Amino acid sequence: MHRYKVSANGREYHVVVAAYRLEGVSIKGLLEKAIKASEELNAHVVLLDSDKVVSPRVIVIAFKYALRAFLRNENIARYVPLEVMLYASGKREIRKALPMMSPTEKSRGLVVAVAAEELEACNEALRRVVQGLEEDDSLFELDERKVRALMELYEVSEEEIRTAYSRDVKEAIEKAALTRAALLSISK
Repeated sequence: MHRYKVSANGREYHVVVAAYRLEGVSIKGLLEKAIKASEELNAHVVLLDSDKVVSPRVIVIAFKYALRAFLRNENIARYVPLEVMLYASGKREIRKALPMMSPTEKSRGLVVAVAAEELEACNEALRRVVQGLEEDDSLFELDERKVRALMELYEVSEEEIRTAYSRDVKEAIEKAALTRAALLSISK
């Protein structure tokens, strides 16, 4: 589990990001739990396919941009979790971001990210959504298969990887995803 604090327009938020194995779990049921926890706890819960998440840091930055967009009334989506998906995907259109980032019944893993002003709300929302799931931080690891899939998903070329000022291809992919989120943020 990864815990962060972000600031958006002078307001402090706690963000918790964790990965879980999905075996015989209903995505629809998890989504219903996420919506209920969000409403009851004044939190924002987003569910993502672990194979499409570059790193926890990308999700935290996506949350920061999404929260800031809502506080400035510059949001594209009606709900913070959808706005997070836009920034995490680097896409401006919900119809592209949603299928790109959403978990499906075929997903092997799930990333759950929660943001709230109160840490207790973050923890409780996460607990309610993932009850019974096995946490697995290895789902964040970037093996060769996942790197290739992420390059295709984020439309990152070999040239972009080679020219990025990075220690390795994993860092270059993360920088590419963060750059796409930042570009979306300033293009509004």
